[in-house]
Amino acid sequence: QWYKYMPIYPENWINCHNEDLKIRGENLYDVRAIPSLYLLDREKRVILKDAPVNIQMEQLHRL
Repeated sequence: QWYKYMPIYPENWINCHNEDLKIRGENLYDVRAIPSLYLLDREKRVILKDAPVNIQMEQLHRL
């Protein structure tokens, strides 16, 4: 059901899921809560992780 929310996000955002539970099972991204929000730069480096909405919006306006 996660994909039903895709239309509300910008088209250039990457939307994915963890079908085989590999991300959580192997601790690939230090996911402590689901859902988690990551903001990445053009080189796919993490800029923000699970930041409050006001911080997310400030960072998005800077991009």
